Amino acid sequence: MDCKNEKEIYKNNTIEWFELFRANVYMEMGLQDISVRELSEMADMSVSTLSAFLYGNIRDMKLSNAIKLSKSLGICLDV
Repeated sequence: MDCKNEKEIYKNNTIEWFELFRANVYMEMGLQDISVRELSEMADMSVSTLSAFLYGNIRDMKLSNAIKLSKSLGICLDV
């Protein structure tokens, strides 16, 4: 496989993981009846960063923020 194809596969898998993680966070917020403001405080993230993530305005996230979200909600990072 050439490097171009490997990069495309990596990009597609990363986007797929990110979208699934976003959906899991959003679903868990609903199950636990947690607002964006509450989760931002729990995860020590700004409301604007969390909102941008939840509403699809960003396509990437620091691993540290993903860990904070998963720990705050009690969910796994692997999807």
